[in-house]
Amino acid sequence: MTFIKFNPAIEQKRLTGSLNNLFRLIEHKPQADHYNKENYIKIYTDIFEDEHNVTLQLELPGVSKEDTMISLNNERKLTIKGEKKRKVNSESINTLRMESLVGKFERSFVLANDLDESNISANFNDGLLTLLIPKKKKVEDEKFISIN
Repeated sequence: MTFIKFNPAIEQKRLTGSLNNLFRLIEHKPQADHYNKENYIKIYTDIFEDEHNVTLQLELPGVSKEDTMISLNNERKLTIKGEKKRKVNSESINTLRMESLVGKFERSFVLANDLDESNISANFNDGLLTLLIPKKKKVEDEKFISIN
């Protein structure tokens, strides 16, 4: 008789990994907040922080600066939206395969109270939108009062 080692935790991890890979392949359904609910175009974002700023970098390949809009509302909600348009006139050519997505996209972030929303700067270069959001200068929480 041969005994086989069976570890349920390892088998569960293997099964979970397989299911996650399967769901990653099904990209037509929104699974996260970086999908647009209408057209499901992904907007990947990297967020960095240093002593003075928070930086957002959004990957927008194939999107022009003119087709991108950034807005900020009274509730400190920063929204980036736009549209990726097809560059090729499909009427004059025969399309053999179409894998790139086109359509509208939108991504929103709520800014923390320690960020200065009045001095946000944006730069769009080579399909990368970079937003630089400065932090507010810290005010001392405690004041000392001299005694006369």
